[in-house]
Amino acid sequence: MGNSASAALPYKIGDQTHPPFRNPYTAGYAIHKATSNSDNSNVTAFKASKPDLVKTPLDKFGPKDPSYTQILPALQHFYRSKTILHPNVLKVHALLDTDYPNQESPVNASAVNAGNLSSLEASATTGELIIITEECMPLEDWLSSLDSANVEQNSNMLAYGILCILQALTFLHQNAKLAHGALSPHSIFVTRSGDFKLFYYTLATPIGIEDGGGGPTAHFRKFESYLVPPQYRSPERKETRWDVIQNAAVHAVDSYSLGILFEYLYSHTPTFGYGGQVPEKLKKAVIRLQTNNIKMRPRVHPLLKCPVFAENEYVQLNDSLSTMDLKGVEEKVIFLQKLPSLMAPGGTLSGRSMCVYKIVPILVSCLRQATMKGPDGSEGGSGGVLQDVDRRLIMAVTPAFFQIAEMHLRQDPSEFKAIVTPMIERLFAVNDRGIRGALLARTSLLAAHLDAAALNKSVFEPMCSGFTDSSGPLRELTLKSSICLVSHLTPANLEKLTRYLVRLQSDADASIRTNTVIFIGKIAPKLTEVSQGKLVLPAFTRALKDNFNPCRLAALRAVLSCKDYFDSKTLAESVLPCVVPHLVDAAGDVREEAFVVLDEFTRLLREESRSKILAAGGEEGGNAVDMSASQQRSAPAPAPSSGGYLSSLSSWMTTQAQNNEDGSGGGNKAQTPIQAPASTPAPAPQPAFSSLTLSDALNTKPITAGAGGGGGDNGDDGGWSDDDFDADDNGGAPKDILDGITKSKLTSAQSTSTWATADNEDAFFASFENGGAPTKSTKSSGGKLILPSSKKKEKTAVKKLSGGVDVSDGW
Repeated sequence: MGNSASAALPYKIGDQTHPPFRNPYTAGYAIHKATSNSDNSNVTAFKASKPDLVKTPLDKFGPKDPSYTQILPALQHFYRSKTILHPNVLKVHALLDTDYPNQESPVNASAVNAGNLSSLEASATTGELIIITEECMPLEDWLSSLDSANVEQNSNMLAYGILCILQALTFLHQNAKLAHGALSPHSIFVTRSGDFKLFYYTLATPIGIEDGGGGPTAHFRKFESYLVPPQYRSPERKETRWDVIQNAAVHAVDSYSLGILFEYLYSHTPTFGYGGQVPEKLKKAVIRLQTNNIKMRPRVHPLLKCPVFAENEYVQLNDSLSTMDLKGVEEKVIFLQKLPSLMAPGGTLSGRSMCVYKIVPILVSCLRQATMKGPDGSEGGSGGVLQDVDRRLIMAVTPAFFQIAEMHLRQDPSEFKAIVTPMIERLFAVNDRGIRGALLARTSLLAAHLDAAALNKSVFEPMCSGFTDSSGPLRELTLKSSICLVSHLTPANLEKLTRYLVRLQSDADASIRTNTVIFIGKIAPKLTEVSQGKLVLPAFTRALKDNFNPCRLAALRAVLSCKDYFDSKTLAESVLPCVVPHLVDAAGDVREEAFVVLDEFTRLLREESRSKILAAGGEEGGNAVDMSASQQRSAPAPAPSSGGYLSSLSSWMTTQAQNNEDGSGGGNKAQTPIQAPASTPAPAPQPAFSSLTLSDALNTKPITAGAGGGGGDNGDDGGWSDDDFDADDNGGAPKDILDGITKSKLTSAQSTSTWATADNEDAFFASFENGGAPTKSTKSSGGKLILPSSKKKEKTAVKKLSGGVDVSDGW
């Protein structure tokens, strides 16, 4: 029954850290780690088994009196824990006696306060006692964990811890009218924030009750010698002079134990900077506390004014933090604005435990107060609109909170998520630009330490409202802050971001348009192929048309950085046409960048073209060589143009050279057109003649054939020489040569090597259309066309060819 009933607690009890009977002063409670089911926060569980308590004597080496077992002190502590509440006593979250899950226990508060043993003895002893408290550790463990190198910090923490105990005892003595009775190192626990907390109320008792025995309660008188170390018991307790205790003040019993505790704490380790001795300013107080005269022992409360505590900055700051909930808003704002400097490295409050476990909960509490739900359920005390005082409180909380997150919380990702995520959600819900700007400035910190789910839900979705805010600086800050979130966004949120980017490209603020282009260039590698196709090139094309010079410059640099995402076809057909107009841009830096982009993209296209040729191998190269010879014989002559006369002359000369090469000689004999060979033959020998110039075409003397008719004098097989084109004295051309002219088929390569450029041809023949042609011939200079001089000479009559000549090639 008892074990199954523990499931009713909203906590999960974990591993045991301290056994139940490690010493006789712990009332048989084992210490366990535990977590809350609601928020997964860490707590501590004190757990005792009643059957074991009944069987375990208080003093294992003493008399085996069955009435002196662990069960009654454990029950006394369990029921006292319900009723004692103070910031300096260990906070109890929940209690459970599994024998009475519905709290129908026969033990009541009045019976416990009177120390009625019979009521405790009437309790069932088959289940478990479970006490859930705030996370803590025994004082002995805390002392062992101190870093001996941080002497000053250790001394400050100890001074504050003693102050906590003094305040707890003052509360018990003045408000609860109780003596703790079991004050020792075993009854003190330390929270993760460094606060000392009083616990174990196994002997808590009022003083001076009239129960027939005088002095403290019967429970106290029976068990006090077993539950406190001997050195912490005052002389009258050892002598069982209960009448003296009854006539003394309620603090007298605990004052003696406090004096012994001071000596223990300062002598326990030399890491407090006092050489293992009590500080001088505290020595007189310790002597008075340990006096044998019970009436001379001072009250605890005046010790709060001791310089060891009252003049210690660390103690004063901690005391202010502990009472933060009691301060007004203005006072809170003033104090919180000082925190960043105090928490800086080397500052008074720079310790991790102090910042994370003491200051952060206070900041969260202040934030909740400032963003209290309004009547309509929105954040903010007035229907979502913050009052100025609340806004200033949040602005004071935010810097301190993010400073702690960056300095300490980032060391533990799980702790960072557990603490920061709820704060972020609450802060983003506040409709204030100043607060939103403070959040956006820390987006990189959030992106580095929160998981993708938290970033999408708690950061990105709330911050999207900044893209459409009427404030230009906030829109720009939202844009800059979201770049670190891109790699963590879900596809849906990434698509949502691209739509906002398209919208920002039309923003009225030129700097936002420029930053949008830069943003797109940086996130392009993180986009999917579909998003890249939709966003990247259209965005750059649009930005290149922007009238803001830095925007165009940014677009050119961005398009260059994204060169790997464009194929060669896109570069040639879409990108370069947008870049080339900026070669003559009005802005010099834009022009220079356009040239850089152009050079880089043409280099890429050239390299890809070469790679395609190399990929084809030698086969493509061989085919190109073989086809050249075939094309020389089979390619049709180009159609006549403005330069058709020169091309026709070249065609005629080449045809004649081929006729002679075939052994046909001169004459009027008709020639059979040359057909391309079935297989690729070796290139035919070319006729030996020099490149023609316009001077050859303009020569007024008739063309004559060399002697020998069909064969050349020098043994060339019908080839033409430079001398064959010289004019003879008779001024006529042999008829047998002219009659043998047929329509030729000449490759474009031969035409190019024979004549100058077509532009010069057009210029030359244009003169005929104007009524005449220059008579001075041009000269050949390295294959370049030399135009005739402007000096005109008398026209020379051009002899016409005979009617038998085939002029279908353009003559």
